[in-house]
Amino acid sequence: MKWYTPYAEKVQAKCWTTWDEYQNELRRQFGPVNARDEARAKIRKLKQGKLSMTDYWNDFRLIASTAQMDNATMSEFLIAGM
Repeated sequence: MKWYTPYAEKVQAKCWTTWDEYQNELRRQFGPVNARDEARAKIRKLKQGKLSMTDYWNDFRLIASTAQMDNATMSEFLIAGM
């Protein structure tokens, strides 16, 4: 609530007028600073372990979509984590 208090008390003007703008402001305030680099770090650490290949693949693809990797690099990390 500390983030929203200046807006609620009208000390600071809102920088949004629509729901989408409000969501974008929340992401800007509380989201990762660099989502792509954070996703790349996660994918380097991701291991299949006891997960089924389907579960591992689903986790991998979800992270890889944010990591913005080319197919060759993605394949290397996929195999390394298996």
